Amino acid sequence: MCYKNYLPLWTELLNTKRYRGQEQLAQHVANTMIDVCITLINRLNINVKRRNEDTVLSDVALTQSAVNQADFRVFANVVDLYVDVIDASEPQLFANIVHRFLYKVIRLSYKYSLISGFYKLIRAGMKIFIHTSEDEEEEKSAETRRIEELLSNYLWHILDLIPAFSNELLIACLYLILDAPFAYVKNALPCTLPAFKIAFTAGLSNLELAYSALTALEIWTTKAQEQKQDEQINELLREIIIYLEPYLRSTESSVEISQDLMAVRKRIKRVDVINTDHTLRNYQRRILLFLGSLDHDMLTNFVHEHASRNTGASWDFKELSKICKYSLLLPDAELVIHFDQMLPRVIALARDSSDRRTKIAACEVLHSMIAIIIGSLSYSRNSDSETRFPTLYSTLCQAVLALGCDSDEVVCGLFRPLALQLMHLWSSSFESMSLVIDSLFDSLTNDSNPALREFSGTCLAEFTRWSIRYLIAT
Repeated sequence: MCYKNYLPLWTELLNTKRYRGQEQLAQHVANTMIDVCITLINRLNINVKRRNEDTVLSDVALTQSAVNQADFRVFANVVDLYVDVIDASEPQLFANIVHRFLYKVIRLSYKYSLISGFYKLIRAGMKIFIHTSEDEEEEKSAETRRIEELLSNYLWHILDLIPAFSNELLIACLYLILDAPFAYVKNALPCTLPAFKIAFTAGLSNLELAYSALTALEIWTTKAQEQKQDEQINELLREIIIYLEPYLRSTESSVEISQDLMAVRKRIKRVDVINTDHTLRNYQRRILLFLGSLDHDMLTNFVHEHASRNTGASWDFKELSKICKYSLLLPDAELVIHFDQMLPRVIALARDSSDRRTKIAACEVLHSMIAIIIGSLSYSRNSDSETRFPTLYSTLCQAVLALGCDSDEVVCGLFRPLALQLMHLWSSSFESMSLVIDSLFDSLTNDSNPALREFSGTCLAEFTRWSIRYLIAT
């Protein structure tokens, strides 16, 4: 039976009005719950074993399996239960025991660093600690200062681990860092750059994460300016604001959403619509307000550098139009569609659009374009077309690799098989080998997308195996 059926009862018991001893009862229940959580986790067997010794991926779900599946399922349910109960309860109820809770869970997290559940528990516990420590008098207790130092050192440790994580493990760590007070990370601001890069990159498909990242950036910027750390925060912002620009490129499909909602209402008697401010339109407004609050020179430099890097065009040869084209045969005419000018825009929408409908439509168009282009290049291989279009090859390879590890299952389902098939095709061509290898190694060194690094490693391994197979066959 799902624990969520009993969640309202737990929260009602903990948050009930205080009279006739119920305050002491609620406090006793809260303390007992935390004690049970710590005791239960210590007794569970949550050790994991590697499925394949040859793999180097960091995601537990892909590389490791639980030694005791039943205990691991219990642990996952315990984490979800306690996170929900703590978030729905009054923080003051856990004030007496949160220090011990954080100390025990952080110690276990160091031991089981590849298990995301501990990061979720620490995030929930940190919220309580921050709330309760603010209520203390000006002179903080020795225990509070010790936990603050413990959390600060732990967050430094997580910042070192984040670039190597992916998927659920990565998201759990990002939320933990983004919820941290500025005081805990003020001495590690340069180290937070990879976390923000990854958060805003993943946020294109996870708007809630993008909201958390922007909120943290706004708060930290304000705190840094108040504490005269303008130089450090400005260095951080110069690298980050480029990752905000993709959110301003597209709009929400409000018309399509309304049409879908009306279609659903025809089939279902009652539809409960959640009223939320987490929309792309509101997010774009927040980005503009945030950018408007920054230093004018910083924004001017960003616009100049971004324009110089992204001129929008220019492939290497005019002959490219002969390859990037499609002849649409109509009953009374032949319509020739050239891809060379629209391809950069389609790739940009497929990779960076924050509107899912636009992104998937662009991905489907790009997938068809690549099939036509690769077919045309293969047909004209005798003329060494691969070496004549290095920019095209590099651009296509980078786009396919990035979309092949996208967090959206539809996008990943389109481009992951395509990427592996292209590795098979390109491994048999000596002319294209150097271009493909360069693109793979560029992706292997990407510092803002751990999933891209891992998928590029998979593609490189596939490319190597098929190259060896081709050499043996010849």
